[in-house]
Amino acid sequence: MPEPMSCCAGPSHPTETCSPAEFSCGNGECRALESVCDGWHDCPDGTDELNCTGVSYPPFGSVCEPVEVEMCLGLGYNATSFPNIWLAIPDQEGAAEVLQDYQTLMELACYQHLRLLICSLFVPKCTPDGGVLQPCRAVCLAAELRCQQSLGLLGILWPINCNILPDSNDPIECFQP
Repeated sequence: MPEPMSCCAGPSHPTETCSPAEFSCGNGECRALESVCDGWHDCPDGTDELNCTGVSYPPFGSVCEPVEVEMCLGLGYNATSFPNIWLAIPDQEGAAEVLQDYQTLMELACYQHLRLLICSLFVPKCTPDGGVLQPCRAVCLAAELRCQQSLGLLGILWPINCNILPDSNDPIECFQP
C-alpha cells in the first residue's frame, strides 16, 4: 500500500499542511519561517512579504561588481551581484561555466534580445542598492515564442520556465530591453 503524501503540489492536491517551523503561503505552499519578511518573494503569490515592517534584506552583503563573463559584456548593463540566489550560482566563474551549455541557444538569431535574457538570468543585473533585477516574464515569453521553432529543428526544448519571472512591466520589479 503506498504511503500517503504529506505534501502535494499540483491541481489535485493544492495545499500542504505546514509544520510549526513553516509559513503557509496564500496558495497553500509551505516555506521556511526564515523566508518571511526577508525582502525576497519566496511564495509564488508574494504573501511571505505582505504586511512586513522594517524588512531586513539578506545578510550576505550583496554588492554590485563589474560583469566579467565574456558572453554577457555589452548588453546594456555592466554590473551584477552574486551569489545568484535563484539559480544557486556562487560567482561569475560558475555562471560562465553554466552558460557554456546555452551557447547554441545564444547563437540563434530568432530573438533580438535573447543574449540579454539568458545573461540576465545567470549574471543578473545589479540595482544601485546592491539587489538584482530579473527580466520581466514578457521578455522570456516573447523569446520562447520566437525561438521555439528554431530550437525544435535542433531537437531542443525551450529551457527556461518563464513563469518564474515577474509578471510585471514595473521597472522596479523587473526589466525589459
